[in-house]
Amino acid sequence: MHLAHPLGMKGIADRRVKNDERDAADLADLLRMGRLPEAWIAPPQVRALRESVRHRAKLVALRSGLQAQAHAVLARQGATLAPSDMLGAAGRRQLDELRPDPPFQARVLSYSG
Repeated sequence: MHLAHPLGMKGIADRRVKNDERDAADLADLLRMGRLPEAWIAPPQVRALRESVRHRAKLVALRSGLQAQAHAVLARQGATLAPSDMLGAAGRRQLDELRPDPPFQARVLSYSG
């Protein structure tokens, strides 16, 4: 079994006569001549690694968004923290020292977890 790369198969899509029989014949001819553009199928280990990387990237983006929201809430209250300090020990101490209005404090605490 061969997996043809879709970008390499654009020539077939531009034909006037398009049907399964004609496509199969053209694909067989390309394969016989060694000119069939094949796609690479990643092995299971690579696919698992890619899934882990995608999941981590989504978690990092989510964390960054929550930090940005917490900074926006604090800015409305006139308080600022260094962006990198929000989740660290120093940032936690600063958050404890800040006393924003109760609704804002609840939001900041929910963002900082």
